[in-house]
Amino acid sequence: MHQSGRLMLDELVTKRYPLEGINEAYDALQRGEVARSLIVFE
Repeated sequence: MHQSGRLMLDELVTKRYPLEGINEAYDALQRGEVARSLIVFE
């Protein structure tokens, strides 16, 4: 569904963090600054 454009997952992601920023991502989640964030492995 996502590939066909019927399921819009990208709009559900608040912010993306690199693996090195995992602590920052966790802190932002605890502060309520993000609802759904991704850790990106590059």
